[in-house]
Amino acid sequence: MNDYSPIITADGRKLCGIESCGRPHRVRGLCLAHGQRVRVHGDPQADKPLRSHSSRPWKGAEVSYIGAHNRVTRKHGKAVEWKCSCGCDRQAADWAYLGTDPSAKVDESRRLYSADPEQYAPLAKSCHRKFDAWQAQRRTGLLLGAAIIEAVAA
Repeated sequence: MNDYSPIITADGRKLCGIESCGRPHRVRGLCLAHGQRVRVHGDPQADKPLRSHSSRPWKGAEVSYIGAHNRVTRKHGKAVEWKCSCGCDRQAADWAYLGTDPSAKVDESRRLYSADPEQYAPLAKSCHRKFDAWQAQRRTGLLLGAAIIEAVAA
């Protein structure tokens, strides 16, 4: 238990028990952030900041697979706003990593990606699947059978 009681305003609202905070009371007399600090550090006013958006893996080169694709969308817009880059004249559906970044990353699902938005191109869904199959053949040196390519395209 802690020694903090929520601050009750004149209109009856309960605020965080830390006087300088002003956020709504949520957990044992504290706001969510100060309650989390108690849970993690044992002190609601711990100097160590809580994990925040700035420490999540989407900044700089440490971006995640999803973060990298979100970065491409923020820079270039949605893929559906573009024509397919392969020249088939269809509407693009996805941003596809081109496989040319010397600093390429691999996520836990073994998907290749890049932190650089310029390493992606808009592709139609079927073109993206064919391109990914071709990339896999190129990387591994193994020819993928028609059954595998069809399974990837499904």
